[in-house]
Amino acid sequence: MVGGRLDFDEVASQVCLVLGITGIDAGQVLRVSRAFEKALQPRVGARLAQACTEAQLREFDYYLRRGDEEAASDWMDRNVPGYDLVVAEEVKNLIEDIMKRFSHRSNA
Repeated sequence: MVGGRLDFDEVASQVCLVLGITGIDAGQVLRVSRAFEKALQPRVGARLAQACTEAQLREFDYYLRRGDEEAASDWMDRNVPGYDLVVAEEVKNLIEDIMKRFSHRSNA
């Protein structure tokens, strides 16, 4: 995490290393990073939504739609204690899922 935020480029680089994908350029790492982020967001969102009321979810969505990441992060700190642990767990789960799928392809 960088400043309380997950560094998707670093995660993507680590995923590539774990899977043995080497020699790819920065553009390819960026594509992996964006795909990882896109896959992670609904997983984290679903888990965090379970801990929030509808009013809280609307308030959080308001910050996201405005693109105010700092306000959204502050909101998370106040309203969902331990959210960083949920993010870390889901990152781990997603990496494990990717590794399982990758190993199935390699074994086929």
